[in-house]
Amino acid sequence: YLFSLWENGERRYGKEIVPAGVMYAGIKPSCIDLQIGDEAGEGEIAVKRSGLFLHDEVILRAMDPELAGKWIPVKKRDLEKGKANLLGFDAFLQMKKDVSETVLRYAAELKDGVAGARPLSVGGKSPCEYCKMRAICRT
Repeated sequence: YLFSLWENGERRYGKEIVPAGVMYAGIKPSCIDLQIGDEAGEGEIAVKRSGLFLHDEVILRAMDPELAGKWIPVKKRDLEKGKANLLGFDAFLQMKKDVSETVLRYAAELKDGVAGARPLSVGGKSPCEYCKMRAICRT
């Protein structure tokens, strides 16, 4: 979504769109109430967040004014240390190129009929063990 907005945002919003970052919130599927960061109270589960952000203090402070790690997983000390999740603009350009090439490659494979099952195994267990379609794909 970030790269689509970056690519097409100027047409829609009338000015160049530059990425500030991308954030992931990893969760396991279940029926729970989730809160972010310090907002999690008793009985609620805090979501572990990660992501990549433009190494620009002005932009980072627009997302988290105190740079305390409350809204984004970046703190003031991370700016000084050059934390790995802080990228320069050229790194975002390279990531956009790499992601675009990967998506286009997978799209070409799907168009050619290549759609092999390659599920992620976690802890030695494969989701194929529980899949009702196991007999069809024979993984």
